[in-house]
Amino acid sequence: MKDQRIVIPRSLQNQVLKLAHDPHLGMSSMKRRLRLKVWWTRMDQMVEDFVHSCSECILVSEPNTAPITRSIMPDGPWKKIAIDYTEVVSGQHLLVVTDYFSRYVETILIQSMTAKNTVMKLREVFARFGYPHQIVCDNGQPFSSEEFSLFCKSNGINLNHTVPYAPFQNGLVERQNRTLLKTIRISVSMGRDWKTDLLDYLHAYRSTPHAVTNYTPSELMFGWNIRDRIPGTTRNVDIEKAIDNDKLAKEKGRKYADTKRRATSCNIDVGDLVLVKNVIRKNKLTPTFNTQEHEVIKREGTRLHLKNLETGVLSNRHVNHAKKTACRNPLKTQGSISEDKSNFGIPYLDSFQNNNNGTYIHNNVFIFTDEGKNEDALSVTPKRVNEESFPENRRQKRRPAYLADYQLNQIELINNK
Repeated sequence: MKDQRIVIPRSLQNQVLKLAHDPHLGMSSMKRRLRLKVWWTRMDQMVEDFVHSCSECILVSEPNTAPITRSIMPDGPWKKIAIDYTEVVSGQHLLVVTDYFSRYVETILIQSMTAKNTVMKLREVFARFGYPHQIVCDNGQPFSSEEFSLFCKSNGINLNHTVPYAPFQNGLVERQNRTLLKTIRISVSMGRDWKTDLLDYLHAYRSTPHAVTNYTPSELMFGWNIRDRIPGTTRNVDIEKAIDNDKLAKEKGRKYADTKRRATSCNIDVGDLVLVKNVIRKNKLTPTFNTQEHEVIKREGTRLHLKNLETGVLSNRHVNHAKKTACRNPLKTQGSISEDKSNFGIPYLDSFQNNNNGTYIHNNVFIFTDEGKNEDALSVTPKRVNEESFPENRRQKRRPAYLADYQLNQIELINNK
């Protein structure tokens, strides 16, 4: 016994954990439930390992949140662009093209989102600004077609598709779509011609300094600012300064977003078995993750190349949409029970202080072991010891900073009188 609680031997700890987690209680509830009746060394850590390894709890658990990966700003305009479609009215869509360097935006109205129409409209844009080095787009039908891929390949354009169901990877153009739709909704609600208001917005946007680069999109795109109705003078454009401003703003935003989202590093690697998130949920009872296991065959940053173990289908997913499955033995995890037989079956005994007399000290408690008994029949009897039996604290003692102006030796003389 320990403080009116039963000390559980190692052979029964797994069974007690299963009983405590039987209705799938959470981690904190399990700890409170066990602390009321039982005790063994490192019990809280084993509870955490057990809950994290429960395959049924993983199905409805929250997905992972990996740290944000910021893209590097190109060293010149129109080298890397992002494209996307957004629907404005029924049957009409806008093809939005955004430059990663200058944040310059082009919009083209298209009636039908086919690969042929997409290629034709992009030819018009490229006739004015030239072919870019790289295009970032999602996995929509026009951008995933063979015709569009052949168009990019024949013109020396590197086509980079984002991970499915991860629109934040194309966040530059996605954020621009939200602003464009806001302008169009205001125009339609006021009964005005939304096409005219859209052109007015683009004129104002291109002549307004960007919040990140502190230069207008037209200045970084053409080297000079376009004229609007507000009088002003020209200024020199410092590209290096714009790149530094972009880097500082992205780093600041990354730290803020990672802290707010409580992002943690992802430990998924090649060969791991993961469950894939159900992005499209039928109802509120749909589990967070699908029950089919996938094997990670390749990892590129935050992109996972997966293989379905049941169907053999290959797919790509973001690390936020995958979660590592439980190991077969929940208690056999890193940092759990030691397999050293010299520990006499007591978990984590390697980290205790050995008195070389069959006793171990941990948290002011003597643990007596019987070397002659079998591991399953181990008898553990804890006993409270006095504070004086422990060695002196080896931590270095320093004078507090607020006493720097005082002579402590005089105070000690007074106390000794």
